[in-house]
Amino acid sequence: MSSRSLASFNARIAESAELQERLNSIQSPGELMALAQEQGLELTPEDFREIAQAAFQHWITLLDATTRAFFEQAQSLPELNQKLKQCQSPETAIDLAREHGFELTITDLQQAAIVARTIPGFSFEKLW
Repeated sequence: MSSRSLASFNARIAESAELQERLNSIQSPGELMALAQEQGLELTPEDFREIAQAAFQHWITLLDATTRAFFEQAQSLPELNQKLKQCQSPETAIDLAREHGFELTITDLQQAAIVARTIPGFSFEKLW
């Protein structure tokens, strides 16, 4: 459940084109925290987890079926999620996906990154 600060922050962003623009340019959790503090709000670690989860859920719905299925499985299986985090290149991520029955391509990962850039506060840069 959202905290009052998070609900307040979301409402302010929804009402302000300037805040929406600033949110789109945020590159780190620290910048997000600073923006919230400028608005007189303190976000908790739980608020950040909720923001990240909502962004992930939005992102995942925009992916093609195969890419979505792989990342949903990675999200739901801690061991696979950890292995994905350890991948150092698109090729190692593709190999990991293949080991788990998914046929991903470089283009699939590039498309996932393009989609991620459209979601304020969501980052896909880990996957190169």
